[in-house]
Amino acid sequence: MKHLLFILLGSNLVCFGQEAKAFLKQYCLSCHSTAKQMGEVDLERLSGAAEHARVWQQVAEQLRLGEMPPKGMPRPKPEEVARMQAWIETSLRETARLQAGDPGPVVLRRLNNAEYTFTLRDLTGVSTLEPAKEFPADGAAGEGFTNTGNSLAMSPALVRKYLDAAKEVARHAVLLPDGIEFSASTSSRDWTNEKLDAIRSLYRKYSEDGGAETVTQQGVALDRNRGGALPLRRYLKASYAVREGQPLAKAGQGLSERYLAQLVSAMQRPSNSPLWKPLQELWRKSDSEGWLRQVALWQASLFQFQNVGHIGKLNGPKHWMEPTTPIVARQAFRTKLGEAVGENTVRLYLTALDAGDGKVGDSVIWREPKLTIPGRPPVLLKDVKSLAGAVSQQKDRIIGGTANALQGVPEADPVAVKAWNEYLGIGAAATRGTRLEQRIEKVGTFDFIQGWGGGSEPAVYINRSETSVRIPGNMKARTVALLPTATHGAVAAWVSPMRTVVAVDFGITRAHTECGVGIFWRLELQRGGTRLRLAEGPGRGAQTIRKRLEELAVEAGDVLALSVSPRDGNASCSLTAVDFEIQSGEKKWSLTTDLASGNQTAWQLKSEAVAGMDGGTILPMGSLLARWQTSAAPQEKQELAQSIERLLRGPAPKAEQPDGVLYRQLTSLAGPLAARVREGTRSDWGLDPARFVGKDLK
Repeated sequence: MKHLLFILLGSNLVCFGQEAKAFLKQYCLSCHSTAKQMGEVDLERLSGAAEHARVWQQVAEQLRLGEMPPKGMPRPKPEEVARMQAWIETSLRETARLQAGDPGPVVLRRLNNAEYTFTLRDLTGVSTLEPAKEFPADGAAGEGFTNTGNSLAMSPALVRKYLDAAKEVARHAVLLPDGIEFSASTSSRDWTNEKLDAIRSLYRKYSEDGGAETVTQQGVALDRNRGGALPLRRYLKASYAVREGQPLAKAGQGLSERYLAQLVSAMQRPSNSPLWKPLQELWRKSDSEGWLRQVALWQASLFQFQNVGHIGKLNGPKHWMEPTTPIVARQAFRTKLGEAVGENTVRLYLTALDAGDGKVGDSVIWREPKLTIPGRPPVLLKDVKSLAGAVSQQKDRIIGGTANALQGVPEADPVAVKAWNEYLGIGAAATRGTRLEQRIEKVGTFDFIQGWGGGSEPAVYINRSETSVRIPGNMKARTVALLPTATHGAVAAWVSPMRTVVAVDFGITRAHTECGVGIFWRLELQRGGTRLRLAEGPGRGAQTIRKRLEELAVEAGDVLALSVSPRDGNASCSLTAVDFEIQSGEKKWSLTTDLASGNQTAWQLKSEAVAGMDGGTILPMGSLLARWQTSAAPQEKQELAQSIERLLRGPAPKAEQPDGVLYRQLTSLAGPLAARVREGTRSDWGLDPARFVGKDLK
């Protein structure tokens, strides 16, 4: 029946189609024929509605409005118009039904700029990509839309821009072992940081910042991060709540319930382990700080944090934090003994405990227990008693002869004279630092800027001209400047040619203040192995620091050393101008004048390691011995020598006083008054832990 209706309807359409042609011929073709085409409308060539649907829609619209045929032309009857409109509408409706789903002609088109940008963002996951930023703007065509196919043409110039855009997007591609992904960055350093951030974000859910410690590599201070640490304080607080009966899930909100359960179980189960038992006792007392300190000690023993740049090297560490085994067959122990004050003597106990592994029959051998004293041979514990007696006798003899030895009287005890002469360096030349031998003939294009050192060494520069230049620090005319490195200070030293009394005048001026953290300067009197600091301080701004010392007694061979060293290991912008003058009567030595004239007989330009600038024997400034060494008045030196002997005979002054520091320096086992004991012999003690636990070892 359906097919029959279609056949009938089709016949009807054909019928009305002939009538429609007659209608058009009678009323329309006089103006809209193929020959005339008024209004660019040709109705003579019209066929079925499927081929010219748009034109038939216009015809129906004009008939409905009554605007066609125009006035003055033959007009159809209303019933003719009605039949014509009905035929057109029926034909268009049937054509639409038959062509439903047909999009019509499809133009081969490209993505417009916005579509191309958003497509690449979706494909790569990078929301910041702008691949079409160099493309020409899309045309809007006649419809006003930028995605009309007819307006999205492709040109050779646009093809090149697409290739350039593809290359730029490819720079964001990250090749992975199992595929590819895209990053907002284009450098491998940024890709690494992104992966590290992703790892950190994963661990950050159950961890906290563990702080950092500073390590020095090749003279550069670096932070060794201890981030990603378990928030032990939070776990500990939660474990107390579980101990008091709170449910595990509630107490461990925001924490790993599994780890919290393991922690509570470990603290509650019985144990005699030397690791767990102290921690359990602290946990039962709710001693959070003590518990955390103990855990930190064990972490330091059981794990090793690796340095920057070593992970992944051949035979190097594989991970940032690697486990270590503290159990060894042999272990050296060193401990610093405290100071015995009054009746409070220092007691040393050597004890060994069971490791808690359940084994019996263990034994420990304490091999060669001994005292080591800086500058002295090691002393076995079995020899300490005899050493103490010898030291006491030697100290009493030297102290008793101190005043005569320092005054140089003929009847002075030779033992005391020798001890004081060795300590004060009398008759011995000061040999600190290394002389700068390499000559600097010019700096940059300035041949009047010359000096010594340079390269990896500190440098001493002298401007021999009347012109101020930048090298890059400011070298003023007729000046000398010291430039330290990160690890070594630059030193200008005057060597005394005779025993005399001098006045010292010096100035310090930073010559490069645009950057850096400043410098540290120091003036020392060096005699033999001793150092007396006459003045010192930091230099930060551009202001000149001037100092003058009057009536300073020096011996032949004594050294007055003016040094400039970096602050905090940072030697950037540390060029420092110095003027340094020493005068004895009519005789005058000037660092600037002498270097400019080539007269360096009394001067030494040296390099000294920053690490060693605080080493050696340093006389406390302001102490009796420092005043004795620098005094030029014989009567005053005699009175000070007697005061030093009384100081050593009497009780120790307060430790913070200069004479208190001097007292401990002189009377210690490493001091000049201690006897030199013979080198001890080997001694092994076999100890049974079960017999000697907690007992004083004689």
